[in-house]
Amino acid sequence: MNKAVFKIEIVLTVFAMLVGIATTPALAHVDVYFSPEPSTLDLAVGENVSVQLIADVDANETDFMSFQVGIDFNPNVVTISAESPCKIYAPPWGCWEYWWNNTWNTVQYDGGPYGRFQWTTGTQKKGWDAPITVPLANITIERVAPGPIYLDISPREFSHEIRYAPSCGLSMLGDKQGQPIQNISWHDTSERKLYAGWNLISLPFEPEDNSTSSVLASVWDNVSGPVYKYNAATKQFESVTTMDPGVGYFVYLTSDDYWVYNGTEKYDEMNIWLEPGLNMIGALCWPKNVSDVLTSGDHWYATTFNASEQKYTDTFNPVAPDVFNRLTKMEPGAGYFISAKHGCWLNVSC
Repeated sequence: MNKAVFKIEIVLTVFAMLVGIATTPALAHVDVYFSPEPSTLDLAVGENVSVQLIADVDANETDFMSFQVGIDFNPNVVTISAESPCKIYAPPWGCWEYWWNNTWNTVQYDGGPYGRFQWTTGTQKKGWDAPITVPLANITIERVAPGPIYLDISPREFSHEIRYAPSCGLSMLGDKQGQPIQNISWHDTSERKLYAGWNLISLPFEPEDNSTSSVLASVWDNVSGPVYKYNAATKQFESVTTMDPGVGYFVYLTSDDYWVYNGTEKYDEMNIWLEPGLNMIGALCWPKNVSDVLTSGDHWYATTFNASEQKYTDTFNPVAPDVFNRLTKMEPGAGYFISAKHGCWLNVSC
């Protein structure tokens, strides 16, 4: 069964990182995005949906001719396939003309933060003069098993993964001269299921507006009471009116809901001072092995709050055998407690 638009708990990752990309959104001359936006999707097992990956090149650019893009996904939860987008369809004969009439190829490789990625490239013989809106690929997403598919759409970064096997290639858009287009805007949307009761969350990228009412706008009607962070120096919880990456926050919801917010820059590097004892921190924009974060010299343990059960269930101890450590990854959007043996810096990157 194919669904065009849904509501979600899903996560997919689309990337189109450009060499030398400008990071100021106001300078963007190209917008790369999904249509429909995957944050509107909700798939039951066996259902699928078709979306397009689109590049919108405005008049500030001269032209557009080629692309290469990677799409990360979790193969244990969804399957992804891609096909070349048709420009002129003539029934009953089929596609009369494709947007990418010189070359268009797609292939899958193992790797990346979620286990697999779809690598797609295309070239148009003559290219297009700007402004132009061009579909890069038609993508079909099918859910094959229950479970979260963390939504994190960014045409900007690859989490330092190689995206083109066996050689190293970066995602990019190219002009008629074969040069990367640099002024690209990108869409980051984070979605996470929250539960009735307390939820320990964090921000995997900078929000466009960091006020609590804006960051939590999608669930604001279900938020009860203040949002809290933990002050490790005073050992006290404090109510807040703003939310930033790197910090863990407790939010109380009156009913289950889906939290969605948009960001402007991925939080891919953490440099946080830890006080002796408990510290409540956030996570990066990519899943990170806890064993790569904690050390036996600086940390006692890490734990997180299981909102679905309303209790602490999973911990990691850097000196314990792996079989005893139920907490193995720090996931984007979640918050964590880290117990430090002494004051120290926590320096982690994707």
